[in-house]
Amino acid sequence: MPAGFLFGLHSASLVTCTKHGGLRLPASGVGDILRNHEALCFEAGPQVCRVLRSMVREFNPDNVTGELEFSATRAFMDPFRESLALEAEAAEGRLVSMSAEVEDLSRQVVDTSTRLEPQITLRERFIALLEKDTDDIGDLLEVEEQLANVQSEIESIQSYLRVLEGRVKMDRISICYQSIRRPVTPSTGQPLQEAFGVFLRSQRKG
Repeated sequence: MPAGFLFGLHSASLVTCTKHGGLRLPASGVGDILRNHEALCFEAGPQVCRVLRSMVREFNPDNVTGELEFSATRAFMDPFRESLALEAEAAEGRLVSMSAEVEDLSRQVVDTSTRLEPQITLRERFIALLEKDTDDIGDLLEVEEQLANVQSEIESIQSYLRVLEGRVKMDRISICYQSIRRPVTPSTGQPLQEAFGVFLRSQRKG
């Protein structure tokens, strides 16, 4: 069976894409823009977009970072990615990086489905044996045990195929939000001044 037909897709579509983006923004806008992107994903629903990781760190008012990772259908992902640069510019920031890694899953899908077919055939044979009349309880118990093992293997393979299907249907993006570096301000300079003052006092005492 061609790999593409396992998921109702053409074999050329059995690829997954992971994108990495970087935004430089005013410190006051890092959290707001990240949360806006997160809200867009939630509003689209889990069949379209799923947030995998979201985090904002504020080291001081001028140094704020954030990370957002989500998977989404290409119908959602493509316009979202294309809007990042304009959105950053509107917030007086900029898109500093955008890269993509593409992985072809055709071989994994074919290899996994190849493992599935003989297991299904074996299950049918065990079921046929159970349907035969026999007085040997030992044989029945052994067949039932073997059938349970085969069924467990089938479910494991099918579960992995569903994971691959999800990766094919949804791309992933990881975005790093970084505040724009500013000249030294009171909030960033004061700790340095205090540390330098402590150092001078210790030298004088010495």
